[in-house]
Amino acid sequence: MHKGKIEIEIVEVPCRRCGKSIRTLKRSLLGANELRDKLGGICGECITPEEDRQILETMLGAVAELETATRH
Repeated sequence: MHKGKIEIEIVEVPCRRCGKSIRTLKRSLLGANELRDKLGGICGECITPEEDRQILETMLGAVAELETATRH
């Protein structure tokens, strides 16, 4: 990987709940790998509203941190 570039790898996996084929990132772009390990691989039809909210809150927090870091 070149400095300053992000390598994005998309993988196809079965949904862990229903088996439907989905595509997802191999690694979190926002550094939320723990959450990705917990909730990744679950399709949009199977994810619960609480899990969806948890993902959204984590993403918003990570973006806010990046924004703060780039201001300094």
